[in-house]
Amino acid sequence: MAGPDGARAAGDSPAAIAADAARLRELERRAFARPASPEQQADAAAAAAELAELRAHARAVAGGVGRATAGGHPAPGSGWGDGADSLRAGAADGPAHTGDADDADDLDDPTLGERLTDLARRGVAQARALPRRTVRVAGVAALGAGLLAASAAAVVTALTAPPPAYAVFATDPTPSGERLNLQNGDAIAWANELEARGTIVLEGPHLFGERDDQLRLGVYREWLDDERTEVCASLVYGNVSSFWTTCTSEAGFRSEGLSDRFEQEGVRIDYGWAPDGAVTLETTVLGAATIEEVRALGLPAVAAIEEVEVDPAVAREVLPWFPDVIAGPVELGREDRWRFFGAIISSDSAPWEASPRPQICLSARDDRTRADGNGIVVNCATVERFIDEGLSVQTEDGLVAQWDAENVFDAELP
Repeated sequence: MAGPDGARAAGDSPAAIAADAARLRELERRAFARPASPEQQADAAAAAAELAELRAHARAVAGGVGRATAGGHPAPGSGWGDGADSLRAGAADGPAHTGDADDADDLDDPTLGERLTDLARRGVAQARALPRRTVRVAGVAALGAGLLAASAAAVVTALTAPPPAYAVFATDPTPSGERLNLQNGDAIAWANELEARGTIVLEGPHLFGERDDQLRLGVYREWLDDERTEVCASLVYGNVSSFWTTCTSEAGFRSEGLSDRFEQEGVRIDYGWAPDGAVTLETTVLGAATIEEVRALGLPAVAAIEEVEVDPAVAREVLPWFPDVIAGPVELGREDRWRFFGAIISSDSAPWEASPRPQICLSARDDRTRADGNGIVVNCATVERFIDEGLSVQTEDGLVAQWDAENVFDAELP
């Protein structure tokens, strides 16, 4: 029969004695383990308390037996020896001690395990004696330390883990848009541009949008040197030919993403690529988008054009690609064999514009112009650029003509 400290009667089997020893070793292992969590701390405290209780009970039993027997020997038929020594005997699978005087000295010289157990028991008792407020403060501090460690780990992970946006570089399947292969001619124009820039592409490029879209956003990762890589985004039109590119560091992309603004010819394009993969591509017309808005500017040159009726026949002679003529053409002057005309047409000022807008055109036509259109020189601009810079053309024989928003026209040799 086993005692509470794992000591056994002399007739117990070796297997039972070994089981008691294993139980004590397990309690010691749990009590003296280094806890890494509140749950492990609680388990260590429980094991230490149980171990201390078993030790105390064993000593109490040992003291009672010593008083009941002469010379410290167990009473006949009691079935119990010295609790502490019986435990050590059982662990060694040897005969039970009989409580000699030397064994009493052993009780005054506890083993390392016993000393640590006693230390743990006192620590548990002291913790139980602390005021509840102190315990709560200690618990909050431990919880705060754990949260701080977890936050630090999360920060390290966020700084090093690939952001979700990089999923677009996967070869199969691609989440959206179109992944380009620069090596097999998918994007010849863009590949040539990147090669001319000396760009080393690590991942990508990937295009957001459909093939027939006039404007798309292309993204890729670029290698700079052994310590630096960048994330880049390009505004792309036509046969994947880019016209505006911006880049940021990997750390900058992870924290803030990538965004930029392109503005030209009265059109603003805001674009961006976020670490979570969200894409922004917005086109805003800042200038005059309709003929009514052009008229509202009150420009003398525009008023002069609108004084004449739209003449498709003349338009075909001076604007060889047959655009959509809104007003004119009106003849502005002659010089030598050249005639000069002004007109307002509806056209895209740039390939990336979403819809056509009014443009002002200055055309020079040689009186000897053949039917194939040779001998015609045309220059067109948005009304905003026409206001800022005017329009000019140069003929094949060097004649230069200039026309501005105030309707001042001049043509002469330089």
